[in-house]
Amino acid sequence: MPREANSPGWIRGQFNFYVLLPTGTGAVEFVTDHVPGFKFYVESVKAYVIVAGTGSGASRTLRLIKTVGTTDTTVATTTLLLADTDTVGKEKVVAVTPANAEFLDSHKLTLDVASGGTQFTAGSINVCVQYRTRAQQL
Repeated sequence: MPREANSPGWIRGQFNFYVLLPTGTGAVEFVTDHVPGFKFYVESVKAYVIVAGTGSGASRTLRLIKTVGTTDTTVATTTLLLADTDTVGKEKVVAVTPANAEFLDSHKLTLDVASGGTQFTAGSINVCVQYRTRAQQL
């Protein structure tokens, strides 16, 4: 198991996920049980429109989930509305719960939309997960 070095500062990085907005209203996992393998804290999550969304009143719940063992915890969530995806390049901030933002080496990361809401008929976003960590050594 890696351990933290006595580094005075944080190292920041990003996970970036390209997401096609799903048709239908069922749950969809875009990233399932990714294990980054190092300790980090999610600082922010933002979605950027790549292809403008379409659909009549579209609305889906976007979530970043941490799995520890068999327990899922929501780290970040937002309701993504049609109006949030009407312009290419538009930013949508996803609310992060700081108390849930710490990932350890074996924790799993999932990005999904929950079931329910109103379907999009087209569109895509890039989800940027900003994290911070300390230098580690074996």
